[in-house]
Amino acid sequence: MAKGFCDLQGGAFQNGAFCGSNPCGGGGGEGACCAGTFCYQDTQENCEGAGRDFFGGPCEPSPCGGTSGACCTAEGCGSGLTPSECDGIGGLFLPNTSCTATTCDVGACCLEEGCQDVIQSVCNSMGGTWIVDSSCIDDACGIGACCAGATPTSECSMDTRLNCESFGRTFLGVGTVCSPNPCGVLSVIAACCTLEGCVELNQIDCAVSGGTFVASSPNCGPQTCVVGACCLEDGSCLDQIPSDCENLGGSHNASGLCFEISCPPAVLGACCVDLEPGATCIQALQSDCEAGGRVYIGDGISCASSPCRTCSTCDGDVDNNNARDGQDVSAFVECIIASGGAPGFVPAGCDCADMNHDFSVAMDDVGPMVNALLDTTGDCP
Repeated sequence: MAKGFCDLQGGAFQNGAFCGSNPCGGGGGEGACCAGTFCYQDTQENCEGAGRDFFGGPCEPSPCGGTSGACCTAEGCGSGLTPSECDGIGGLFLPNTSCTATTCDVGACCLEEGCQDVIQSVCNSMGGTWIVDSSCIDDACGIGACCAGATPTSECSMDTRLNCESFGRTFLGVGTVCSPNPCGVLSVIAACCTLEGCVELNQIDCAVSGGTFVASSPNCGPQTCVVGACCLEDGSCLDQIPSDCENLGGSHNASGLCFEISCPPAVLGACCVDLEPGATCIQALQSDCEAGGRVYIGDGISCASSPCRTCSTCDGDVDNNNARDGQDVSAFVECIIASGGAPGFVPAGCDCADMNHDFSVAMDDVGPMVNALLDTTGDCP
């Protein structure tokens, strides 16, 4: 078979090989077999053994359904041929079809599993989307940013060129992204980190060059694209450029890579599950603690100090007799002296002296304590 005809059917041409040596593997694939006008799938051996015509390929569109049609060969399209006449010249028969400008043109067929260069009828039979005057090698089925308008606030979505332009939108190119929003700002030039170094491009050209667009840096600086150790909160390290490190919440070190730099260990602190009496305390990173809706007390503070609120009566009842009155004043003063103003530290028995709920007993609790005694005294509510 000629390479051109192989390409028409979406096949993989094996130069210098013959089917007798079975270079495609398997025991003989099934294809369209015609019993009169009825088409069914069978192997060539079984089909021709039954005295029927084997055409290969799918039964939709059926090669058995018409007396004449278009015949696609490596040389182009021929009209008015029967299936057997088309098969006799090594063509692909398209029943009840006449030759048009694109009948036998090979184009990109976009499928869920990827892209194949085939003629339109074969693409339709596979449930794909055929793109005229295109090729898979040109990323015809590739995804990129699609802009609904030309302003910085225009909606941006990821799509193929065909789908994007079919809705009258603007396709910015395969590999472009929607974050940051490129719509309406294509004239903005910023640093682009490529394998060759830093160049100043717009986001589209940066993506085409395989670079990383640094929107926050309008110009290339000496450190803009320097890959260095990025120390993260959990103590781990990644080799990143400064902008990517910042996006990860890390600390960038341009003086070396991870194998050369020692990142500081993770800083843990007391994390309270809630602020109710008897609340559970765990040691955690601040980000992990707050991501779970918990309350982070502070770096380096241990759960051994019982930093989570455990006042079981009411604020200001420092002597824990279920009443807030003048008898609590001396106990309150003793708690302030015992704490020494240390953050994240509440002396034993002083939980109700933490009037402003900052997990410490200090001078900033005096005002709230005085106000509480002036406003309400007596039994705890």
